[in-house]
Amino acid sequence: VGSINLQSVPDGAKVFINDSETAFVTPAVIPNLAVDEPLKITLKKPKHKDWTQTLTLVDPNPVSLNPTLEVIPVGTIKVTSTPPGAKIIVDDQVSEKVTPATLEDLPLSQTYNLKLELEKYHPVEQKITLYSIEPIEFNKKLEEIQYGSVKITSSPSGAKVYLNNNDSGKSTPTTISDLEVGKRYTFRLAKSGYRDAFRSVDIADKGTATIRSTLAKVEEKPKEETKTAQDKIKEAGEKLKELERQKQAEIAKQKQRELEKQKEASKDTPKETPKETPKEESVSKIAYVSVGSSPKGADVFINGVKRGSAPGKFKVDPGKSTEVTISKSGLSTVTRVVTLRPGETRSLGTIKLGGSGSQDADGIIVIDSNPPGAMVLMNGAPQRSTPLRIKGLRPGQSYTFTVKKDGYQSWSRSVTIGEGSKSFMANLKKL
Repeated sequence: VGSINLQSVPDGAKVFINDSETAFVTPAVIPNLAVDEPLKITLKKPKHKDWTQTLTLVDPNPVSLNPTLEVIPVGTIKVTSTPPGAKIIVDDQVSEKVTPATLEDLPLSQTYNLKLELEKYHPVEQKITLYSIEPIEFNKKLEEIQYGSVKITSSPSGAKVYLNNNDSGKSTPTTISDLEVGKRYTFRLAKSGYRDAFRSVDIADKGTATIRSTLAKVEEKPKEETKTAQDKIKEAGEKLKELERQKQAEIAKQKQRELEKQKEASKDTPKETPKETPKEESVSKIAYVSVGSSPKGADVFINGVKRGSAPGKFKVDPGKSTEVTISKSGLSTVTRVVTLRPGETRSLGTIKLGGSGSQDADGIIVIDSNPPGAMVLMNGAPQRSTPLRIKGLRPGQSYTFTVKKDGYQSWSRSVTIGEGSKSFMANLKKL
């Protein structure tokens, strides 16, 4: 057997033989090594590149190795945020540091994905490639998340409220808070004996939106009594007897009519049969409401149930308070409450919806992107691809525009519309 005398600069490197870790750390003498067999010697030390050499001992005489380990160049990133205290995430791994903090010993020529997260603020994310040992500054101003609320009432009250199909634990009347501005939320109201009512609301600002819903009662079908086999046989026999009686009665009536015709024909001057006074038709138990929308094609909901699109004519129950809602994606939602008489048809005219279809609005937004062809969402509702010009936005109203394209980070901006036009260029960064 042979041995190897290992000295390294710097020392303190772990020794691996044939890719298996040993208990030796440089400087060290490795004894009891096989002669005439290839040996792969590897030294590993943090912040240094691995050193490897393969050799074969030819006799028991000690062999000396004195490698110099190459230092791995590392860089530094100084991470700050406004406000401070944001959690730092590197390559999807949550670090134990919060801003302000310094990330040290980062190998150069590598790209790192940095993400900052702070409660009640929008997260920010960016990729950084280190090329130099000089420290890099990563300073981000976090945008505070705006929250609104929705006040919900129903007739009758006591309906359970579901938010995005999750039980909120609340019943009407109630107010749901902490709803993020710029997002759309769907509410479902459920009460035993009534049809579920659905409402979708776009949270446009920090104020409180209102949902009022009239629940439609479910007509219960009478339960059939349980019948035995003998009861069913008896019932079937009674029905057959009744059908036979009706048949015989019809035959007797037919014979009676023929006799009466013969008597009339035998008379010289037939008597004029008095005319029957026509019966008044019963008043219709149905009423209708007609409505149009500007722009056309808006969804029409009757008491929370979608019945079609505008323009159109829709059946409603007379004598009851009816909620007619006109809604179109990306535009405002308008609700009218009417009570119609039996047989009445009432026109609500053409409802103008606020937003990109509103004729009395004059705000314009122009959005382009680099690269082009990205999808634009307005308040979460898809529009068209860039470049895009959106006309007719309501001055004074806030809108959130998001630009998305596969393989790129999303771009988002919230603006308050003024008169005239505004232009934005979304420079999308590759993931």
